[in-house]
Amino acid sequence: AVPDAKARLDAADIRAAVRAGRVRAAFHVYNTDAEVDAAVAALTG
Repeated sequence: AVPDAKARLDAADIRAAVRAGRVRAAFHVYNTDAEVDAAVAALTG
């Protein structure tokens, strides 16, 4: 679990849904590697 996951993603201007304490992020073909890296960094940094 990542404490404050939603707040971290919001601060990085990354949109994701939080339901029942779980983060749901949907990546698509138009997302770049840099955007995925930014999401991971927001959650692990």
